[in-house]
Amino acid sequence: AGGGEGGGAFLPAPGRQKRALLESYNFLGQLLGVALRCKVTPRWDLPRPVWKALVAQPLEPEEDLAAMDAGAAAVVEELSALQRRAAAAGPGPGPSPGGGDVAAAAAALEEA
Repeated sequence: AGGGEGGGAFLPAPGRQKRALLESYNFLGQLLGVALRCKVTPRWDLPRPVWKALVAQPLEPEEDLAAMDAGAAAVVEELSALQRRAAAAGPGPGPSPGGGDVAAAAAALEEA
């Protein structure tokens, strides 16, 4: 079963993976087999991107990051917004040796 939100059960798709991942599937199967024989129920509360990699599902970077770390997702979103605003402002005058143009550009971004 998948950890985190959704918690749905998935079947791995090893046919689409490379040899190193197939070896990881083999180890995971052995680990699960030993746990079941010993009557131990492992709790594998892994992040959504890990489960998606195991079952060969595509990643959704923004949603997956937000599910794992909302603070980091907010920082990434703010950086993306700053980048969009800077791109919309267009190229400004080149930086001067004294850095005055850099300060003006930063002030313009703050006003946007």
